[in-house]
Amino acid sequence: MSAVVMDSGKKRFLDFLTSSGGTGLLGVKAHLFTNNVTPNRADLLSTYTEAAWTGYASQTLSGWAVASLDGTFHALSTASPVIFNNGSAGTVSAYGYFVTDSGGTNLLYAERFAAPPVSILAAQSLTLTCTFTDTSEF
Repeated sequence: MSAVVMDSGKKRFLDFLTSSGGTGLLGVKAHLFTNNVTPNRADLLSTYTEAAWTGYASQTLSGWAVASLDGTFHALSTASPVIFNNGSAGTVSAYGYFVTDSGGTNLLYAERFAAPPVSILAAQSLTLTCTFTDTSEF
């Protein structure tokens, strides 16, 4: 027999992780990846090539929204948007983002952009809003 997590429980667990009642995702960092890879649940941090252009820096995620349920009864929470700058003289590209713990040593999850690669023109930026859900999509 399997345990059943109630919808209210899903929301509460996610609220705990995203700091609406806990501290589990406080300080996690979003990073852009530049290699053409599709995230897989068995990936390691070494799977992803982090962006390294002038002006780029990983960004701390904060401001997680109170969890809600989507139409398939999965709980989700969205962080405040973060901005990745391109201070280089040319256009740069990224295929998606990955999220690590605050030390950047443990991979938590990754997402490929819907239409990769995304180009960021010289002296421009990319605004990214990260969502965490209670289920893996793959």
